[in-house]
Amino acid sequence: MIDQEKSLLAESTQLTTTISKLSREEAGIKQAVLGQRMELLHLLTSKVTLGRIVVKMGDPDKLEGSPNDIVLQNGDTIKVPQIPSTVMVMGSVRNPTAVLHQEDKDVQYYLNRAGGLTPEAASKEMYLLKGDGSAIAGFMSLRSIEPGDVIIVPPSTEAKVAWFSLMRDVAGILGEVGKVAIGMAGLATIF
Repeated sequence: MIDQEKSLLAESTQLTTTISKLSREEAGIKQAVLGQRMELLHLLTSKVTLGRIVVKMGDPDKLEGSPNDIVLQNGDTIKVPQIPSTVMVMGSVRNPTAVLHQEDKDVQYYLNRAGGLTPEAASKEMYLLKGDGSAIAGFMSLRSIEPGDVIIVPPSTEAKVAWFSLMRDVAGILGEVGKVAIGMAGLATIF
C-alpha cells in the first residue's frame, strides 16, 4: 500500500506541474479522481489489522483437527463480530454506500444500488472483500455475495486521453500548416 501511496503522490505532483496546460474542467476532473483514489487508499489502509488471522468458526467438535484449528498463545484474543446485515460498495461508484443484503442477488445488483460505476472505474480490477477477511478477485458475476462482504471497485490507473483537447490541438496545428501552405502557394504564384 505504501507503493500505491507514493505513486498517487507522484501523480499529484505531476498534475500540479501540468495543470496550467489543462482546461479548468480537465484539471478539476483529474484532481477529483486523484482525491477519490487517495481517499480510497486511506480507507483501505485504515481497515488493515496486522496480526489478524481469519478462522472460520463452527461446531467446536468439528473444529478440532481441521485447518481452522489453531493453537492460541498468551495474549491472543478471539473476536466474534456481530453478523452484519449489509453489503458495502466502495471505490469508483457514484454513491459508495452500504446496501441491505438480499438473498440470491449478484454483484450487479449491489453496484446498481450504489449508482453504478463511474467512468474512472477499473471494472476488471474489482474484487470482493469477504466478511471473513479473505479477498476474492475475478469472475465477479459468479460470486456469491454474503452479509458483511465489501465490493471494492478501484479507480483505473491508466492515463486517460483527453480526446477533445487532443483534437482541438491537432486542428490548431493543421490550421497553422494550412496557413503556411496558402502563403507558400501565394509566393509560388508571384515568383
